[in-house]
Amino acid sequence: MNITNEYIGYVSTTDLEELLGTFVVVDISSQEVKLYCDNEIILTAPVVTGKPSTPTDEGLFEMYDIRGPRYLIGPNYKSYVDIMMKYNGGEGLHDAEYHQHEDGFEHGWRNPSEFGGETYLTDGSHGCVNMLHEDAMTMKEHVEIGTKVLVKQ
Repeated sequence: MNITNEYIGYVSTTDLEELLGTFVVVDISSQEVKLYCDNEIILTAPVVTGKPSTPTDEGLFEMYDIRGPRYLIGPNYKSYVDIMMKYNGGEGLHDAEYHQHEDGFEHGWRNPSEFGGETYLTDGSHGCVNMLHEDAMTMKEHVEIGTKVLVKQ
C-alpha cells in the first residue's frame, strides 16, 4: 500500500476522514475499482466506465439504492443486470459480463476481456461502472446504503 503524507493507497489524506469503514474507489484512468474495509483492500477488479461522450462523473458520493435483478433502461438500450448499486443519479456499479444462469437465461453484454484497459474510450458505458459478474456480486456483499464511493481520474 502506498502511504505518504498526501496519500494512503489511492485516497488523498484530505479525503480519508470521509472514507472510514467500508468504501469504494473507482479509478477511471486505470479502469479499476477497489473495495476497502477498515483500511484493508477486500476487492480489486477491472471495470469499464463511461465513454468520453457519456463520462462517469468524478467526485465523492454515497450509495443510495442497491437492488436487483432489474432492467436498466435508457436511450437505445434495455439491459438486464443481477445487481445495481446506485451512487449518483442514474450512475452506479453493476454487473455487465455476459453469462448464462443455471435456468438458461442469458444476459450481460461484455466479454471478460473487455474489462480494464481502454475499452471505455470506444465502447464505454453511459456513465455507470460496468463490472464482471462475480466482482459485482462480491461488492454487493460488502456495501450498503450510505457506503461512500470516490470516483477519480
